[in-house]
Amino acid sequence: MPATEHIPAQPTELRLSEAGRKLHVIWADERSCAFDAAWLRSHCRCSECTSAARAGRVTEVAPDISLADVVPYGPAAVNLHFSDGHRRGIFPFAYLATLSQDVQASGSLHSQL
Repeated sequence: MPATEHIPAQPTELRLSEAGRKLHVIWADERSCAFDAAWLRSHCRCSECTSAARAGRVTEVAPDISLADVVPYGPAAVNLHFSDGHRRGIFPFAYLATLSQDVQASGSLHSQL
């Protein structure tokens, strides 16, 4: 996707599939994408994960990790609960839209529906 294209930061649908291993996002303009739970866990920006990254610690993420729940967090974000017990991942829709664009450009661990 060219960098000038815009994915609206407001999804119309969020749903889990593959036993919670994928999070599907459908955007207001009807574009859609699917994020692997392990990929999202490794891109968490909570204070715990950010501090670990700044200290040079790598968070080990099991390849079979899944999303246990997707909880609305205000009008513009979701709180992702992972099967490893991590419950602090707040993912603003604007951040998910950015991740969607970044991963589509690189073609890694994410798929267009």
